[in-house]
Amino acid sequence: MTLLLKEKKMDTKILMRIYDDTMNEISKRKLLDVSLIHNNKVESSKKIGKHSFNVHGKLIISDPTYTQKTSLNFVSKVKVGKWYVYYNMWYSNVPNNLILVHEKFIDNNDIKIFKNKTQLSNDIGTLTVMNLMDYPNFKYDDLQMDWYEDNNITYKNKTMINKLSNGYSILSGYGDGTYPLSIGKHKNKIVKIIIDFEI
Repeated sequence: MTLLLKEKKMDTKILMRIYDDTMNEISKRKLLDVSLIHNNKVESSKKIGKHSFNVHGKLIISDPTYTQKTSLNFVSKVKVGKWYVYYNMWYSNVPNNLILVHEKFIDNNDIKIFKNKTQLSNDIGTLTVMNLMDYPNFKYDDLQMDWYEDNNITYKNKTMINKLSNGYSILSGYGDGTYPLSIGKHKNKIVKIIIDFEI
């Protein structure tokens, strides 16, 4: 806290690291309900956009130019069923975060939120969310780029989201970078994913 008071011009990445470290320490010591704080802060404003896709076992969140097997993707087994995609816009004209939630847990507060250990990487200012089996499984980067271009996963207008085969591509804030990712669990199954864009 003293560091924050003394420093007037601190790098955003340093601030995010201090914030993450502080929240993790608070969570470990059980001083506050971090899940409640996160929900109130991140999801308090009106959600813009509501789109759904089906997940049969595993879900993937990826830069659409990345091949399926790269370690830069987020791939995880989640609760099977229909998943909804929301994005919030508190200010400016781009999404400030992305929320993926299972249909049965849209209005359910009985979810424990955990910060993911690794952040999500992105190089083109766009994320793709899909059922893993529907995401292409190319061995070579040039074939992945062909898929990216063929599906017109670009944003030359005000469109924030594009429908893909059982998934979506979404504008990720103002561009590329690494994004903090939080996981919501119910009875040890992932039912919610929250991505905060650095803008």
